[in-house]
Amino acid sequence: MSGKFSDLIYYFLRKIYRAYKKGKARRELKKFYKRTIDSETTCIDIGAHIGTMTELMLHARKVIAVEPQKEICGMLEQKFKKNLNVSIINCAVSNENGKITLYIDRTVSSTATVSQEFFEEKRHKYQEAREVTATTLKKIFCDNNLTEKEPIYLKIDAENYEDKILSTMPFLPNNLSFEIHTNKKQKMLACLKILDDFGEHYLCNILPHNESFVFKEFVPAWRAVEHVFSQKGVFVIDFFIQKILEC
Repeated sequence: MSGKFSDLIYYFLRKIYRAYKKGKARRELKKFYKRTIDSETTCIDIGAHIGTMTELMLHARKVIAVEPQKEICGMLEQKFKKNLNVSIINCAVSNENGKITLYIDRTVSSTATVSQEFFEEKRHKYQEAREVTATTLKKIFCDNNLTEKEPIYLKIDAENYEDKILSTMPFLPNNLSFEIHTNKKQKMLACLKILDDFGEHYLCNILPHNESFVFKEFVPAWRAVEHVFSQKGVFVIDFFIQKILEC
């Protein structure tokens, strides 16, 4: 067997394996969302992008999808026009209201960030910088009359800006998830510090992209943090939080 032919077989087998893992991970995430979100839950999808996660929230009472790119918001409005429980907000989310610069990479599914630090690292080839409107979690919660008494699922995917977004959160919802890059462990600790300041008890789990949950059940934060610090290399994980409700 020639080297080129074996390389081609390896390429396609690897591609099939990755597709299998991605499908398995999505099925696991779908089951988790189904267990966690019910018809009484309000979901907030910060960094909705093309609505991949929004789709998994459609059985909720209400879904608020927030996306800073105007063109993608148009796609979301078209995609979810028959879902009357979905509202689309075209803005970025930051630690203050006003205007903010959004950096966009058109080569990688229109990846975007408002993080100056993430932009300066040049992990992506940002072809465009535009000024967009920014709001805060505090205002989103207030505008939708959300209170601690109701079930809320908050998901944040903001490319290294999660701690800034969480800084205005008025209270700890019963479920939330945020994205972390494993080379940004201090960001993870900053996010957890914000949650700790609410004085609530919570458990954690970790979901590496296109993988399965690390723990079979939610665990104390120190175990999740310990696992992240034990990992080598740079990859993306979602950090899941469940508040322990008092009986």
